[in-house]
Amino acid sequence: MQVMHMNWKTGKMEPCVEHRLERGQIVMGIDGPAHEYDGVVLERVANGKWGTSCRILWIDDLRVSRHQFIKPIAERFGIGVYFYPGRLMPEAEIAELEKLFLEKERAEALEAEKRRIENERLAVIGKEHFADAIKKHGKPVALILAVEHEDVSDLQTDYFDYRTVRTVVLAFSKHKRNLFPEMRKAALNSDIPEIRELATAPADWENREDYSGGYGYYLAESKYSGWSIEKIPLYRENQLEEFYCNAGKPGGFCVK
Repeated sequence: MQVMHMNWKTGKMEPCVEHRLERGQIVMGIDGPAHEYDGVVLERVANGKWGTSCRILWIDDLRVSRHQFIKPIAERFGIGVYFYPGRLMPEAEIAELEKLFLEKERAEALEAEKRRIENERLAVIGKEHFADAIKKHGKPVALILAVEHEDVSDLQTDYFDYRTVRTVVLAFSKHKRNLFPEMRKAALNSDIPEIRELATAPADWENREDYSGGYGYYLAESKYSGWSIEKIPLYRENQLEEFYCNAGKPGGFCVK
């Protein structure tokens, strides 16, 4: 089956042209106006259904990814991966980059294993916190959480998003209704000043984005950075397990 792609210059669908790039071919990746980075083709990888793809090692951050239908740099148009015809990296340089990549991969695997072991330890502590609180209050219908976010938006590319830095279990709730007085009261369970301040946050920090694409109900100045308080209904029997690790961290479980 012929693979098609959109030619944004002409506005029409066209057959993809496969350039069979060899090891050592220099390529450029483009994520946006200010995001360009160089890489080198390590090998071609055969795939019976979709033809072949190129395994590329990106020089700046030593990561590997696969790409198909890479165009010449002369056809550059927007986000994508392009190659420089006739521009090859010497084998000795490729070998040195591969060595650095393997060292980085081993170090990351070691760190991942350390995190796994630590997370398992924290989950045991968090599970005990939940068990003690359930004995006292009964099983919750919902959890009230304080969540710290970090803004990872990129205004140049109109990309808006955030990542979760920390989660604190503030309180159990016996219902699924979103009540801001309940969220404000729960904020006082924490010893973290920034969370406690949300108990007296301005009225316009009560966000009601209960629509498609919205973030639901949350108490915060911004969803993209800083602390916010939100309520998570519990629908599955094992859903509490998702919060054991965070609850095991110092200050991560504040149910009174």
